Amino acid sequence: MSRDLGHPIAYGRTAEIYAWQEGKVLKLFYDWFCLENIEYEAQIAQAVYASGLPVPAVGEVTRVNDRNGLVYQRVEGDPMSDMLAQRPWNGIRCARRVAELQAQMHASTIQVNIPSQKQKLINKIRHSKALPAYLQSKTLAALEIMPDGDRLCHGDFHPGKFLITPQGETIID
Repeated sequence: MSRDLGHPIAYGRTAEIYAWQEGKVLKLFYDWFCLENIEYEAQIAQAVYASGLPVPAVGEVTRVNDRNGLVYQRVEGDPMSDMLAQRPWNGIRCARRVAELQAQMHASTIQVNIPSQKQKLINKIRHSKALPAYLQSKTLAALEIMPDGDRLCHGDFHPGKFLITPQGETIID
């Protein structure tokens, strides 16, 4: 499907975010980001949404302008990082809220048939060309003795991943 999307409303490391249909956004991934990873993100996003955490609902994987995308519920709000830059005196309150949300996330179990985060990390480390062999083996040895689990882990949890909305904070990405 070819479509004039206008200008992105946000940019990320792997994708651009566009206004989409009413109440939705399109996360349009860059060409180098493979479809398998997008489908993986969709699976995880559905499981996280089902857990009851304050996250946007996820829709379908789609193809627009020769790129793969993922449709999400649109959440109107400002990033917590922007609010901190404008009002740094709110830092302690924001840090407390981030910690509460992280604890809530880590208390949530995930029931979805996907590889564990531990296994994904092991695979990435094994295929890393930038990591020297001695650090690779040391890191893999440390990961091997860690227990498996069924808890959620965001992997990139920081104030830029929270939107401040009238209903409260929403975790994104």
